[in-house]
Amino acid sequence: MKSLHASLLTFVLASPFVSFANRPLADGPSDDSTKNKISVHWKKADDEINGKFSKVELTKLKTTTETLHTLLQDSALGGTGLESVWHAEYSADKAGNLIHYGIDCEFGTANLIVTVNDYTTLVGHITLDNKDYMTLPANAAIRNQCPYYEFAGGTTPENVHTLNRNSWVVTARPDVLPYMPITRKEYLQISIGWLGDTKAQIIADVKQRTPVRSHEEQEALKKREIDELSSRYSGAELQMRTQMYLDSYKSDEEYLKEHIDQATADVDSTISFVKGMLNRLSPATLSAPAIISPTTREFEGFRDGDPGMVMLVRKNPDFIQAGAAPEKPQFFLVTWTSEPGDDAARATGAQIAQSLDIRYLKTLLSKF
Repeated sequence: MKSLHASLLTFVLASPFVSFANRPLADGPSDDSTKNKISVHWKKADDEINGKFSKVELTKLKTTTETLHTLLQDSALGGTGLESVWHAEYSADKAGNLIHYGIDCEFGTANLIVTVNDYTTLVGHITLDNKDYMTLPANAAIRNQCPYYEFAGGTTPENVHTLNRNSWVVTARPDVLPYMPITRKEYLQISIGWLGDTKAQIIADVKQRTPVRSHEEQEALKKREIDELSSRYSGAELQMRTQMYLDSYKSDEEYLKEHIDQATADVDSTISFVKGMLNRLSPATLSAPAIISPTTREFEGFRDGDPGMVMLVRKNPDFIQAGAAPEKPQFFLVTWTSEPGDDAARATGAQIAQSLDIRYLKTLLSKF
């Protein structure tokens, strides 16, 4: 049985899903939602529990996972007649402050997974200009009033194998999500802040390697060197050599500035470029999501419209209800996973996609 976090990312379904997904739905399950139900009983496998939970806390979590199982078996997928082997998964960090849980329903060689309050396996990660960001595909769809993401599986040149995965992010309101795009303006401002910190570190390193003596020490050395010239030369020759020395003389402060300017030239150029974009782009353009190449490690400009690009995102600080218990469902991530080229799993996925009514999950969120 695949673990919840290994298999939870996204949800690639066959073409029948598309025609169903784009059909308008009512605000909630219809009055005849009990019609054409086929009574099946999904088999229960052993739950997976990682970390420490109190008995009371685990009981609350199990109430939610049992409710999800019943809803999927009897209502949301009640008309399919599909049978599944399912189990719940619960995990907590060592301090017990971060809880991940949900259910994993196995349909032959593929899995339908619902996680609660956790989208970490949906997002990617990128390090851009030495700063870490979360990413999502730039071209997300809206299906059944939910954001929908697709990832095609396969084997990479590095021999890393991934599954076909498709996911819905189910929230009570389609316009309020647990994550939000980082705008171009936000990204550019973050970049300027990071570049400023980088420049400050470069300057500190240069200063450490380039000590500056006191003014008295520098003047004393300068006088000794001119006196040395006077002891060796006279007349026009002394005057010429003294003038050459004074013309080329640089104080420690001047040497330090020269070294700093050389060391920070590239950073200053980038800061100037970024500030130019902030001043040049219109407010509407700056408010658009920051979309970049997933392979870039240094900012090379925004890549809207190019295939395969990603959108920088961050946690929505206002999404989670203030004071809500960690086990209270705030949103669901619904994911279908299957092996690339598995025709049976593809057919089952298409059937589930045509039958799965997300409205049941939306209604469930309002009841907890």
